Amino acid sequence: AKRIIELVQSLKRTAMNEMTQTWSEVNIKSVVDDVLNAMHPRLRKTKIEVVTEIDDNLVVYTIPGAIAQILMNLIDNAIVHAFEYDNPGKIMIRFEKIKSQNDKEYLLLTFSDNGKGMDEETKKRAFEPFYTTDKESGTGLGLSIVYNLVVDMLGGDIELESKVGKGTTFRIKIPLTKKNA
Repeated sequence: AKRIIELVQSLKRTAMNEMTQTWSEVNIKSVVDDVLNAMHPRLRKTKIEVVTEIDDNLVVYTIPGAIAQILMNLIDNAIVHAFEYDNPGKIMIRFEKIKSQNDKEYLLLTFSDNGKGMDEETKKRAFEPFYTTDKESGTGLGLSIVYNLVVDMLGGDIELESKVGKGTTFRIKIPLTKKNA
């Protein structure tokens, strides 16, 4: 019963975050926990382990709905494309605050998996709308949505590194602004 209550509360928060496109102070760890709770029914059908590295007190001013949507799409993309059916694997999610040379603050999300990786053609086209390597269940929208949220909504940038047989890493850098800037 406790697990069901937690799941329902996470789903409600995640749904609210997705609908909310307003900027607010948000604890990143709680957003990630909510997303993982919401994705739990899908993840538990796999042999994928999700590991997080996030400071409990990492609070930033951003759009929580965009962060939640980015994570959900990256996780979903990894479940569908990174691992062969029923193969064990690992997803690593790390959030940290970093500073650039000119003292600007950024939220850095490093999302990596140890799955099958991407070839050069797939890497080049990964963020194109409707491009998919899985014609049966993929829509080709997941990474395109991630790209638009990161670049257009949050003003950040995204790097993709991948090697066939070695996995994939996304580095997402989102500029942080002060609430009243």
